[in-house]
Amino acid sequence: KENDGFLGKARAVFQIKEGKVEGLLQVADDKDLASYQEIARKCCGLILEKTGKSADITCVQSQTMNLNAFHKDEKTESTKDLYQIAKAFIQSVEQEVTAYES
Repeated sequence: KENDGFLGKARAVFQIKEGKVEGLLQVADDKDLASYQEIARKCCGLILEKTGKSADITCVQSQTMNLNAFHKDEKTESTKDLYQIAKAFIQSVEQEVTAYES
């Protein structure tokens, strides 16, 4: 792991479109990008496990990107699925943080 044991700021947005989960993960610091890419990979597996939907999460390093533009004018297919997606993302981050602490 390339960082000092702490993950920097990140923001994420998800949408369900045509039965597939699409996500965008914005990372503030370039040094954290690889760690968050691993979190995104794990999160895709958890999303599939929890919702039965495949997922594609793109990670980008930017401090100025407007995440609201990612899902502008999109309606969600299922609030329940979005809850499960958010839960999967949080669990993926928690697992990564726990791995750093070990």
